[in-house]
Amino acid sequence: MIIFLKQNMKTLGIIIGLLIFGGMFSSGAWDAWKQHHKIGRICLPADAVVLEAHNKHIGSGGGNSNIPAIKYRYTVGDKTYTSNQFEAMVIGRSLDRTGRIVTRYRVGDTVRAYYDPDNPDEALLSRKYAFHPYIFVLGSIPFLSLCLTVGLGTLIFGRRQEYQIPLADGSYEIARKENMRQVFWGGVLIASLWHGMGFLAWGHYFRVAVQPYSTLGIVITIGYEVLGLIPIGVAIKYWLVTRNVSEARVFADTMQSERGSEIAVRVEQTCRSRLRIEEFSGGLTCRKEEQVQRGRYLSGEDT
Repeated sequence: MIIFLKQNMKTLGIIIGLLIFGGMFSSGAWDAWKQHHKIGRICLPADAVVLEAHNKHIGSGGGNSNIPAIKYRYTVGDKTYTSNQFEAMVIGRSLDRTGRIVTRYRVGDTVRAYYDPDNPDEALLSRKYAFHPYIFVLGSIPFLSLCLTVGLGTLIFGRRQEYQIPLADGSYEIARKENMRQVFWGGVLIASLWHGMGFLAWGHYFRVAVQPYSTLGIVITIGYEVLGLIPIGVAIKYWLVTRNVSEARVFADTMQSERGSEIAVRVEQTCRSRLRIEEFSGGLTCRKEEQVQRGRYLSGEDT
């Protein structure tokens, strides 16, 4: 069992990450769709009279567990309706923020309400979009990006010990630790995914919402896009490197060794521009093979 977990830890991590992504993304997207659909339906204005207005505590926790409880009456045609729906989504707020909303609706005041022309008994006092569903959508994307990063890293680096090409002189060409082009395209893929899905999320909010926009939405959108500069930076770095040097080729005179033995290693790399070599570093990664009851197990790396 322990050996199985060691050999499949990355796979299990990717599965868990994808499950978290799927749960958060589907929940946020569903809430965003429901909010947009409800605000789109409830669109016709009507004068309403405030009947009750007070703060309501929801749940058992403190902090942002308050909502404005406002009851109002409005007339459509010759029929009178009452409703207590304030906005399309139930959003918990602090007691202070809820109190500021409640003070705007005094009992007996005439205010603007909105109703659904197909179902006049459904109404809202506020058609403002909440940014909360989009937080779940944006918050899910880092999990997907992390899964892709680990998956691509495993794909790029995980099988390097299998890359052993025997040459005519008796030596072997062995795998590089990094493939610069693959890392570059990995950064491009993750950056495209990050900013593309992010644009669909916050782009939808800023397209349909009416000013003033949510301060929380503006701050989270800016922070999200700033974090998205990391994979862009990785892609730019490796693009610049590949313009100056080619992929390194690594050669060794043997693929088997024992404690105390010597290995001759040679590294070749083509420079495409005039460069001054100030420092060179290299390392050889070896794996210790251990025989277990049901086959072979590769233990930890020793560089």
